[in-house]
Amino acid sequence: MNQTPKLICRNLKTILVFFLVAAAGLGFATSEALAQGGGFYVGFTSDIDYIRVKHRKSTINNPNTGALHEGKTFHDSDSASRVAFGGGLLAGYRLNLGEGGAFYVSAEFDGQLDARSVSGTLPGQGDTPTDHRQSGASWPDDWNLERKYSYGATIKLGRAAEFLGSGSSVYVLGGARRVRTKLKVDYLGCPMFDKPCTNSDQYRAGSYSQNNSLWGWTAGAGVEKMIADRVGIRGEIRHARYEKVKRVDVLRTLRVPASNEHNETGLSLGAVVYF
Repeated sequence: MNQTPKLICRNLKTILVFFLVAAAGLGFATSEALAQGGGFYVGFTSDIDYIRVKHRKSTINNPNTGALHEGKTFHDSDSASRVAFGGGLLAGYRLNLGEGGAFYVSAEFDGQLDARSVSGTLPGQGDTPTDHRQSGASWPDDWNLERKYSYGATIKLGRAAEFLGSGSSVYVLGGARRVRTKLKVDYLGCPMFDKPCTNSDQYRAGSYSQNNSLWGWTAGAGVEKMIADRVGIRGEIRHARYEKVKRVDVLRTLRVPASNEHNETGLSLGAVVYF
């Protein structure tokens, strides 16, 4: 399963060329026929996304333990964002409604290769001075959220927009999406629970990671323009928000819950071929 996205990525150019050749080969049908009935379609997209991630952590010291920060809780958070590029394939069915197909509804499935990551560092919280790396403080961990691939289903409601030119339409969309991610956290701090570390040589480094498949919702709007009998081009703006990644670590006298959540807003350009 893990090799599938890599295999698609290596052959993406070949797949895109196939769709372009298919588009040229399907030019025998008429746009009038499309307006009457709709039909199945396939296509590809390229997109640019603005991804925002927020990482939170709490360090909860149990009371009456004799530890450095017994009974205290420290909250820490960090946000990061980046612009990333991606692409993918889609398939769907369009059902035209009303006389002449002035309105339509489409059901569509798409898959995207992401290979994108967003990173940051928690600032650290605690009573100890400078680096907040003593036991019981909230250490300034380095975190990274890597997006591997995503797929989803959307419903589109559209209508003809002749004011944009012959064969043009506008639509709104909504749906569900699932994304595969990997969260990795690297930490460095003092492992002693009853006394402080006196120098950085006593610090210990470590890391943890978790793979997650996260559900989310997506909404947006777009414009489609027919440039040949059965070939159209699209421009879309989408926003997607995904569920939280959660984790709780229990370390002797400490309980450390953490969460990571992200959303994205993107612009995609693509082409579709109707059958």
